[in-house]
Order: sequence, then structure tokens, then C-alpha cells
Amino acid sequence: IFEKEFEIIRKIVPLYKDMAEKGKVELTTTPFTHPILPLLCDTDLARIASPNLSLPKRRFSHKEDAEAQVKMALDYFESIFGFHPRGMWPSEGSVGEKVIPIFVSNRVNWIASDEEILTKSLDLRDGKKRDYIYEPYVVKSDKGDVDMIFRDHILSDLIGFSYKYLEAETAAKDFLKRVHDIKERLSDKEHALISVILDGENAWQDYPNDGKDFLNALYTALENDDEVETVTVSEYLDRYPPTKEISHLFTGSWIFHNLETWIGEEEENDAWDLLGKARDELESVQREGKISEENLRMAWKEMYAAEGSDWFWWFGDDQDSGRDWEYDEEFRRHLMNIYYYLGEPIPLELYKPIIRVGKVLMHKQPRGLFDIVVDGEETNYFEWLDAGVFDLAAQSGDVMKQVSGKLDKMYYGFDEKISFLNMRIDLNKEFFKRERRGIRILLNVKDKDYMVDYMPAEGCKFIRSDGSKIDIEGKYTNLFETRIPLSEMDVKPDDAIAVVVVLVENEVELERRPESGFLDIKVPTKHLEEIMWIV
Repeated sequence: IFEKEFEIIRKIVPLYKDMAEKGKVELTTTPFTHPILPLLCDTDLARIASPNLSLPKRRFSHKEDAEAQVKMALDYFESIFGFHPRGMWPSEGSVGEKVIPIFVSNRVNWIASDEEILTKSLDLRDGKKRDYIYEPYVVKSDKGDVDMIFRDHILSDLIGFSYKYLEAETAAKDFLKRVHDIKERLSDKEHALISVILDGENAWQDYPNDGKDFLNALYTALENDDEVETVTVSEYLDRYPPTKEISHLFTGSWIFHNLETWIGEEEENDAWDLLGKARDELESVQREGKISEENLRMAWKEMYAAEGSDWFWWFGDDQDSGRDWEYDEEFRRHLMNIYYYLGEPIPLELYKPIIRVGKVLMHKQPRGLFDIVVDGEETNYFEWLDAGVFDLAAQSGDVMKQVSGKLDKMYYGFDEKISFLNMRIDLNKEFFKRERRGIRILLNVKDKDYMVDYMPAEGCKFIRSDGSKIDIEGKYTNLFETRIPLSEMDVKPDDAIAVVVVLVENEVELERRPESGFLDIKVPTKHLEEIMWIV
């Protein structure tokens, strides 16, 4: 099966190239890792469309990154197809005055966006007759000009979301009727351009026969219609260059003509802050000139990947994949890799999920205060008898992970003076048979992050919120035990400690429990035994 798949895949690029050379299609590209260009230029630009939008604490403003993303895409395209594309679809149709010079300097002749961007740019009221969208425009800048076309929102969305419910022939006829209705009401019936733009891959999975029946019916109808001609964008612009100018291009995207899908919610803003912090560190290390060219190249590669729009798409409440935590984890991994290649300590905050999820309830609460011997063994039957217990294996929503995972249970409690948080973690005995493996306990108290970092060869460290480290007791023999000094976290009775347990190998996260959310531990008073006895 794989051989057949690769055989088909190998034919795709030559087929596209052949069709482009024959003028059957026009090939374009999009910024390299699909970033939202206006937000890379300046996150404050989001307030043009949304004046009251909450913004990240750290302003991200790197037009040079937007420039790099466009250039990388064009260079890669040219390396594959052997020619420079004339047009580009900005990721999510996100445009604005600040990004036009980037396209000019990279020899992009035309770009596209949504009709609502044109409506806002021309300062027209919503609901006005839409005839103005059926022609190209030129956008001028200090660097030069770029032509723009704007998609017919209705026709595009009919294909993207509605025609899948109709018979192929019925849908094609409806589309052609709407095209003719547009022609009849336009004054310039000969030169009108109807732009239909939609996600190239997302629609067809919901169509019968992957959309083949509909597309065959549609293109057959278009081919047989004497009043309609299908053209590439460049073909049209060569024949009919734009005669109208946009003096102020509105900043937004094809989603509600704003940028709120990728910025403004708490999770999204936190992600921008983390991205900006890593970006500043990367630039600082680069200026010092003490990093190898290869490590610098890899750090930038990770940065550009983290600038992609899809991470921010899934943060917040406006979109839900059902597995948002995976996107969260991958985004933070890219940022961690930046620090890794820079040879800098990875900030503790990158070990903590960005996604806001609730605490995971415990299975058993502690019954009393108790002291332990940190030897990596169950010293005697009574040592952990009064401990609270979390079933870490059960914290995975994936049944297979519950079976194959390495983490089993976490026991916890406090010593009699409530000076230490005692923790024990039971895990698969095969785990430490490989080198460079370790246990990390992520702790959060009053929005401050701390970490216990244990590796058998290096001992047990407590990492403060400022990144400084101290040695603490911690050992694995048949289980892992540690005593965490509460004085280092400035906790008081009734304070809550959020806990996440992570297994790592060579700085790569292997397993996290819980997969999302945190374990909630409450600091007791010295009267815990009396309270539990009464209960």
C-alpha cells in the first residue's frame, strides 16, 4: 500500500508543473509556515478591526520575520517548480497596509483576500450592492504596487459548506444560475471577474465520492457555457489590469474581517507572550555571536515553525479540535527547542500547558501528617499509609496509554511540621534502564512556577521560579521519593499547589499526567489528623 501511495505522490509535482506550463492552472504559494503576517509585523494591528481587543502583555513586532516567511515560501516553490510564482494567498487571507511592501520586495504581483476586507477598505456599508467585488484593485505602497482580487464570499462558501448536501448536477446548476444572475446585474458584463476562493482540502471530505462528482459536473457546466470563461488570475490581470485603487487596505482576514481567531483570548495572548520571549532570547544570543551557525539555523527553524497560525487557531474557546492539548504541547516543544539550540535553560513556564483546564480530582485524600525516609524504597508498611493517592495511569483519556504508560501512582502528603511536601511516584521499573531519562514534577503556586528535576546521575534539583536551583532530597531505587521544601514556594495553610508529573528523555517529554489540567493539592493545617478523625 505504501509503495502505491508513494508512486502516486511522486506524480503530483510533475503533473502540476505540466498543467502550469500549459496554462491550465496557475500555481501559487502561501507564507512558509502559514503565519498571520499582520500579527508578525505587529500584534497591535489586531485592534484596527477590534479596537477593544485584549492584547498580549509583550508586544510582538517583527516585520523581518514576516518578510522571511514570504521569501522562504517563494524560494521553496521555485526550487520545486523551477519558476517564481506571480501570486500568493496570504495565510487565512490576512492582509493590511503593513504587509504590502513585503509582497512588493519579493516580486509578488498579486494577492487575494475576502470581500469583507474590500468592503472595509472602501469604507462601504455592509449590505450595499456587492458589484464592486467583481473587479481587481491595485494597492499602492512606498515600495511599489500589488494587485488584489477579492473572493465572492457567498459562492465560495456554497462550495465549501453547502453543496455537499445536494446532488452534484443540482449543485452545479445552482452555481451557474448564480453566476448568470451576477452577470445580469453588472454594468460591465464582459470584463467582470468572479473570484471563488476556499480551502483546497477541507471541503471534499464531506462530499460524496470526495467531491469528484460535483467537480466534474461543475467544470463540465462551466466548459459548456458560452457566456462564462474560466481564467487564471494572472491571465485575467494581463488582459484587464486594475483601474481602481485602494488607498487604505484594511487589516484583517477572511474570517469576520478581523484577526480575533489568533489573538485576544487569554490562551492566545499567553502563547504570543511565550513566542515573543523566545524571539527576544534568540535575537540576543545571535547578537553575541557565540552560537554555531548550525545551532542558530536550527533555532530559527523552530522559531518560524512556532510562528505558524494553527497553534493560535486552536488556543482559546473559539475553536476546538477535541485534542487541543496536543497542539499546545507541540507549540511549547518548538519553543523549548529554541532554548535547547541556543544552549540556554528552558523556562519553567514552557513545561506548563497554555490551555486552561480544570483540576483533576483525587482518588484518595491524605489521612494525616507523616515523615518519610528518602531512599527510593517503601521503608516500611506505615511509611505512606496516610498519604493521598492519585492514580496517574487513569489520568490518560486514551485506554491504550493507560495500559502502556510508564506512570502508575503518585502518593503525597506533608510532614508533621508542614515544612515539606512528601511525594512518591510509582512507575514502570524499565524506565530508568535507558540513560538521560528523568522525572519532572511541575508545581504552580499563586501563578508562580517551580519544578523538581530528577535524573539518577545528577541527583534531585529544585528549580525556583527565577530559574535558580538548589539540591533537595530525591532518589529512585524501586520507586521515586522526594521531599520538597515548602519554604521555597512561600505557601501557607489552605494554599493550593497545582501538580503535573512528566517523564523525559534527552529533554523530550515522553509522558505527562494528567495529559491536560493538573492535580490539585491543598496545604493542610496542623490539625489535619483531628479533622480526618472527625470525618
